[in-house]
Amino acid sequence: PEMNRREFVKTAAAGAAGLALMGFPSGKSHAVEKYPHWGKAVVIRDESATDGPNINSKVVREMLEESIKLLTNGGGWPSLFSSYKTGETVGIKVNCQWPRVPTQPKVVAAIVNELVKMGIPKDKIVVWDCEGTAFMYSAMYLVRQEFSGVRLAATDQLSDPFDESKTMDIQGNPAHLSRLLTEPAHLINVPV
Repeated sequence: PEMNRREFVKTAAAGAAGLALMGFPSGKSHAVEKYPHWGKAVVIRDESATDGPNINSKVVREMLEESIKLLTNGGGWPSLFSSYKTGETVGIKVNCQWPRVPTQPKVVAAIVNELVKMGIPKDKIVVWDCEGTAFMYSAMYLVRQEFSGVRLAATDQLSDPFDESKTMDIQGNPAHLSRLLTEPAHLINVPV
């Protein structure tokens, strides 16, 4: 059934809160031990990043690199993936449900570029969303050269989409989580 905007926001917030708590330590001190950058945020601005709807890839890459250095006190991307082991998959969750305001492909391309520079093979990176490759195609993920060799997937396109061993309660209803969320060893969420 269709839901109104308020119901959507409430459901999305509940889901996000549930995912945020799933598997994370309770209490900030335990979280900081496991995730050293827990609760930190960095804001980077550069007027030359966009010109109307046009995005300057070079500036976006520079902004991303600078923000990660600030977040990690100079440690950069390797400090975010210090537990990465050869062969593990990195999942990049994008948001393409509204094709007019998707996660920006050039931001995702900059992230993929940094992961590859760290030595993570492109075939161990999966860029995914929950529904339809048509949405991702609309957001231009399937036609961009930067994503050549990277796995692009949508939960609803998988032959076995949900992890029956991972269930989350959403407003009293049990929901199984996407395998694209539960199988990667590392996750990056890239909002719109």
